Amino acid sequence: MRENPAIHINRKYKWRSLQSESIECYYVGSEKALNSFASCLVKRPNLEIDEISDKLAALHGNFAFIIKQESRILAAVDKIRSYPVFFYHEGKRCHISNSARELKYALDLEEIDGLSLLEFRMAGYVTGRDTLVSGLRQLQAGEVLVWEEASAELELARYFRFMPAERRGSARRRYDEWIDETQKCTDRIFQELVEDAAGRPIWVPLSGGLDSRLILCMLANKGYDNLHAFSYGVPGNYEAKIAREVAQRVAVPWVFVPTGRRAFRDYYRSQERKDYWEFGDFLCSVPNMQDLLPLRDMLAGGLLSGDEIIVNGQSGDFITGGHIPSLPEGREISWDDITGALLGKHYSQWKDLLTTPNVSRVLEKFLLLMNEVTSDPKMSEHGTALYEYWEWQERQCKYVVNGQRVYDWLGFDWALPLWETEYLAYWKDVPVEYKSGQKLYRDFLRRWNPYGLFRHYEPTVWRWPGPMISVVPLARAVGLVAGKAAKDALYRIAAYWGHYGYFFAAVGFPRYLRANARARGGVSFLIEDWIRENMTAAMS
Repeated sequence: MRENPAIHINRKYKWRSLQSESIECYYVGSEKALNSFASCLVKRPNLEIDEISDKLAALHGNFAFIIKQESRILAAVDKIRSYPVFFYHEGKRCHISNSARELKYALDLEEIDGLSLLEFRMAGYVTGRDTLVSGLRQLQAGEVLVWEEASAELELARYFRFMPAERRGSARRRYDEWIDETQKCTDRIFQELVEDAAGRPIWVPLSGGLDSRLILCMLANKGYDNLHAFSYGVPGNYEAKIAREVAQRVAVPWVFVPTGRRAFRDYYRSQERKDYWEFGDFLCSVPNMQDLLPLRDMLAGGLLSGDEIIVNGQSGDFITGGHIPSLPEGREISWDDITGALLGKHYSQWKDLLTTPNVSRVLEKFLLLMNEVTSDPKMSEHGTALYEYWEWQERQCKYVVNGQRVYDWLGFDWALPLWETEYLAYWKDVPVEYKSGQKLYRDFLRRWNPYGLFRHYEPTVWRWPGPMISVVPLARAVGLVAGKAAKDALYRIAAYWGHYGYFFAAVGFPRYLRANARARGGVSFLIEDWIRENMTAAMS
């Protein structure tokens, strides 16, 4: 074991390094952000943690870094934990790494955290600073770590939290002024992206939904010439049909990459997929597969070279209010509303795990996490803000944003304009009634309406490709005769050949038939497979 403190860098994550007379730095992501922060440290090497936090809060872009000074180590992740950082601290020992597995193997950490494993089984990710391995921890979004070698003291600070506006209404702006400012803010974000991309090819995964549609229209509207779009999935799927129409209206080249059932099944069973999972799980989140196979096929077929920038629509639906629990008009969200939405959406990957003892354990941890931001979360009149805060910190930053590992694995650069610092700050400040149901966002898009793609353009996305659309009238008839439960059961069985049929082909029909009534969806099976491949012994 190395002497303490120690920095462990796994080179497969393509972190870079630089060294000067006073600092040794390992980093990934925005060089502009790193250089800005490092120059401050060179000029003032003894910055206190509050001053460090202020400097970090002003940075833009996606980044993470670990910096060794003469007598201390600093580590930080950006405001959405784009690139994770892990640490182990015990007594006078502190080890820091860009890889959870690197620390696990280097320090011979074997004990599994029981509550973290339960969270992983129920939600697909681990909350707070925990990982699946006891004692192995991670920096949360918007967090900085300082380890003082002489005193063996570890200090952690949050320099950013996405805690949305708690008020209703605003004297600062009328509603039409909010729409104007949404337009201006969005425009600035994409102007910065255009300048940073500097003419390199940008490829947009296009589903036809609001967020990917916005990205394509914004870039095209700014005259970005080297712009392309692609869609994927089973042939005949409705998302691809809408995406093709959107691309045609915007006059952007578009390709469809079919995802065959056999091809996906073969890849899912391959060693390459297992290697990707080890690359992307960080021992705290089920790996996000999203557009892995189609991009891999596009590279193999020569359609892509690897120099492209991938720009997806994450996570416009969350930031703009699409995840706020729906309530009767005029009623404030209660603690029961928060926990009900939490369990129903986030901890229900396997319905049979929603037992009273399990629910009590995960809600107890949820309460502890909320105590970090409010003295009495159960009595809070601003439950919407708490719910959004938790989803940002946990599901979005641990699972959704971690989908960028697909691009890292394949060697692409990427950008997340809808997670940019200015956008986070702007939407955090929007009053809840303007954000709920994405009211402001949708009104902005309808008023702007580029290429006629937002006003009076609301195509239906059926989850039944090709001839599978016949399931809809059949299920309705079954419902009339045998009731809702029978109709829902038919839909669940038919989903094996539906929109995500290529994925369920990897699961296999017998297994799917046995488990579909308990499983929330495809991610449920990913969780089960990850545990079987990585932690069978730990669960016995």
